[in-house]
Amino acid sequence: TIPNSPPTSPAGLSATVSADSVILQWNAATDAETASPGLTYNVRVGSSPGGVEVVSPMSDPITGYRRVVERGNADHNLFLRIVDLDSGTYYWSVQAVDNSFAGSAFAAEQSFVVGGGGPGFLCGDADGSGSVSISDAVAIVNYVFGGGPAPDPVESGDADCSGAISIGDAVYIINFIFGGGPAPCNECL
Repeated sequence: TIPNSPPTSPAGLSATVSADSVILQWNAATDAETASPGLTYNVRVGSSPGGVEVVSPMSDPITGYRRVVERGNADHNLFLRIVDLDSGTYYWSVQAVDNSFAGSAFAAEQSFVVGGGGPGFLCGDADGSGSVSISDAVAIVNYVFGGGPAPDPVESGDADCSGAISIGDAVYIINFIFGGGPAPCNECL
């Protein structure tokens, strides 16, 4: 028999806050027995350092030991969006989970602040639905080619932070949703 080793911890953690929501992102982890695309990810978010009050990982935040036999709460995604957050400072981390449901240690804890005077709209939410989805890419294509209304506010359609709305914004959103690309306006906020 070959013993299973846990995956490495994810790296490259970043948080993009917009109004009362946040998009948490990280880079793929690696594992000796499970290919990176087969790993799932498990996020914890708390209102205090090391806390799990907002999103519970159902694993030990210190050791990473999994208390349940299931995939991580972010599934195979390299991001997790959390909405309806109160103003304040939040602390978060993520662990990788392999096909044997073994969890890595959690990555070094990061923090983000909600209510710090953000833009008041969700970057990339061109259709005003409150989330970034494929329908936003469709709304941008319709606007750019003359068949649809302008995003409201117009700045919400500028997903790539270029200062103008173009077909590139639709491509940016599609890459974010399906390809693990950066969150809309990641560098602008």
